[in-house]
Amino acid sequence: IASLYLFIQNNSFPDTVSRAEIFAPYGTRTDFLLPDGTRGKLNGGSSLSFPVSFPGRTRDVVLSGEAYFEVASNKQKPFIVSAKDINVKVTGTSFNILAYPDESATEVTLKSGIVEVLGKNNGSEVSFGKLKPNDLFIYNSLTDSVKIEEISVETKLAWIEGKLTFKYEPFSEVVQKLNRWYNVNIKI
Repeated sequence: IASLYLFIQNNSFPDTVSRAEIFAPYGTRTDFLLPDGTRGKLNGGSSLSFPVSFPGRTRDVVLSGEAYFEVASNKQKPFIVSAKDINVKVTGTSFNILAYPDESATEVTLKSGIVEVLGKNNGSEVSFGKLKPNDLFIYNSLTDSVKIEEISVETKLAWIEGKLTFKYEPFSEVVQKLNRWYNVNIKI
């Protein structure tokens, strides 16, 4: 009877890990420090959900919006960011993810290290490829297309230093970024 009681007691409440969420309102940028030592910054209108500790074999976080990560190195425990249509897997590197729910494009910009971008195809996880520094990965959910190109990361990461830069971007995207940056609603 005692064994049965202990078995039921230990298995009746599965191990759960508490989660925390950081939110950066429109018009702001928020610095963060995760329990594993990973640092970063959230752009306006973004949220990051993460466990208060990282049990298990991976360090999983969920992003909605835009964030820059400087991931604490741990080769035995990969850091995985789930963002809209993709997952980004790293062991220690610095990169930016742009994945706002109202945009069709999801972007990953790699500053240093190596990241692997994963997606789903017929319910199974597939690799879209590995990025090297100065690579920009773009996944378009409307056309289900993937593009990797070499860029200047300073332009894409200028928001971290409080700057907005635009180069060959459509005016509608410029207005959308200005709306988020200043928490306004510009109408053309």
